[in-house]
Amino acid sequence: MPKSIKRLFSEIFDVRSDGTPVAKDDISIQSTLFTIGTPFPRSFRFGGFDISEHIGEKVVVADYDGMIELKGFDVFPPDPENPGMVKGWCLFTPPPALNLKGVYSTRYEAELKKKEFGGDLKIQYGSHKPETNEFVC
Repeated sequence: MPKSIKRLFSEIFDVRSDGTPVAKDDISIQSTLFTIGTPFPRSFRFGGFDISEHIGEKVVVADYDGMIELKGFDVFPPDPENPGMVKGWCLFTPPPALNLKGVYSTRYEAELKKKEFGGDLKIQYGSHKPETNEFVC
């Protein structure tokens, strides 16, 4: 089982003077291998994100004994439909209990936590009010 690790953007990519991220090592993104030196121009999108928009943020990766696979970015975007809430992957017990176990920036992290907790837990993308147990899925 790979380890889920949050790494700094600068540990995964160098950034050219024109702002283009370049792979520092071999990396996999959605089962596609990118070798050292591969540039990711502004038009390159991963998981709905333009990689160059996340310079300076943490990256969620799976580490397979040195081979890393990008799973997403450690970002919780604001939910415009629910002021004060952010979007994320909610891990919770199903009704009638509805107990929030955690909110994760990637489905991958939520899946790993679900295995760790065990039991009958559900994962759904939704909204969460930070620093509370309030969530809407």
